[in-house]
Amino acid sequence: MMSDNNNIIQPISQQQQLHHHHHHSSSKSPTPTSSSSSTTHHRHSHTQTLLSNLTPDQIRKDQQLALQAIRNFLHSKNSFDVLPVSYRLIVFETSLLVKRALNILLQNSIVSAPLWNSKTSRFAGLLTSIDFINVIQYYAQHPDQFGFVDGLTLDGLRDVEKAIGVKPLPTVSIHPFKSLYEACVKMIESSARQF
Repeated sequence: MMSDNNNIIQPISQQQQLHHHHHHSSSKSPTPTSSSSSTTHHRHSHTQTLLSNLTPDQIRKDQQLALQAIRNFLHSKNSFDVLPVSYRLIVFETSLLVKRALNILLQNSIVSAPLWNSKTSRFAGLLTSIDFINVIQYYAQHPDQFGFVDGLTLDGLRDVEKAIGVKPLPTVSIHPFKSLYEACVKMIESSARQF
C-alpha cells in the first residue's frame, strides 16, 4: 500500500521539481517590487508553458493518477474523520418547536442539525435553512395561521412542505464508520445535497 501511495504522489513531485527548476533557470524572474498583475501573468504563462509541453497521453495519465489519489483518500477516511476534534453536534428531537430550534441554531452559529424521532428511535432528516424558508412561504400564503406557525414543531415541517407544494428533500444517511467514498457514491446516486 505504501508503494502505491508513493507512485501516486511521485508525478506531482516531479511537476513541482520541473516548476522549481524552470523558475530558477529563468533569466528574468519577478523582482520583489514587481506589480501583482505581472507576477500573476508570469505564473499564468509559466503554467501554460508547462501544460503545452505535456502530451495528451501524459495529461490523461496525470488525471487518472489524481483521480486514484482522491479515491484512495476517500477510502481511507470515514465521516467522523472530517469533523473537527472539538466539534459539537446538536441533534433536535422532532417534537421541538421550530422557533426554539431556530434560536438554538443561531446561538450556536450552526446552519443545520439532524432530527431525531424518539418514538421510532431513528433519525428523521436534517433541519436546514430551506425548512425555515418553507415556513416563511407558508405564513406568507396563510397569514391567518399565526397560531399554527407559532406552535409548529419540527415533525410538522412535512405538512408545511405539502401545503406549499414543495417536494421534500431526500433523506439519505450512512453509518459514520463507512468510508467517505461510500458516502460520496450514495450522495451521487440519490442526488442528495446533504447527508
